[in-house]
Amino acid sequence: MCTREKTFFTPSTSHPPYLLHWDQSIEPPSANWTDTSIHITNFWLAEGEMQIMSYTARDCYDQKGEGTYQNSPELTLIPPYTIFAAKNTFIAVGCDTYVIFTGYQGEQRYITGCMSLCNSLGSVDESFSGVGCCQTSIPSGMKNRTVTLSSYYNHSDIWSFNPCSYAFIVQEGHFSFPNTSFQELSVTEQVPMVLDWAIGNEPDPCDAAERRQDFACNNNSKCVNHDNRNGYVCKCFPGYEGNPYLPNGCPQ
Repeated sequence: MCTREKTFFTPSTSHPPYLLHWDQSIEPPSANWTDTSIHITNFWLAEGEMQIMSYTARDCYDQKGEGTYQNSPELTLIPPYTIFAAKNTFIAVGCDTYVIFTGYQGEQRYITGCMSLCNSLGSVDESFSGVGCCQTSIPSGMKNRTVTLSSYYNHSDIWSFNPCSYAFIVQEGHFSFPNTSFQELSVTEQVPMVLDWAIGNEPDPCDAAERRQDFACNNNSKCVNHDNRNGYVCKCFPGYEGNPYLPNGCPQ
């Protein structure tokens, strides 16, 4: 097995580097946050965004209405990462389904959810209206989340075509709902989700940040105020490419 750790970026000299565990023993190679099970599938340094794979919640029953499987996946992020509300949506799928999303923005607790009901596969509406599937937005700046699914009637009346409910946060544009999604989701454990990050928590930090010893932008890069939250990100100058958070990380 060939595995190694790489520095992803160093957002501040007052924080340790964030490390990736890079496993080249599989094809394609896999990247995870060190000491976590969070699988990283893409990242965009200039935008301050990262795509990870997030576990789906499910709630399943047998023909007698007895529970066969239930999980409530949790996700806790280390600063400065948060769930990027503008690029994700919260979705539940099922015909006897209600779901609760719980998370924290700083010390403030947020709870939201939706419900979905239907009595036949033919009545399923693909528009996320609450007939077979529903969706809702999530607050910005969430640092964790727990998804909890429940059923009104234990799927007893619709078990033949829908024995399980599903719920997840998913990147916009990465999930649509034809009525075959019941079968597809039964073998789907993870879906893509986007995180964002910024350095600091001030509304207009670049001028002040550039004067501090822990300023994160290195040679051939500039400080840019984040578009969607307080704090800043670093970008290589035009004509330079690389990782602006590393010393000499933006070669020409």
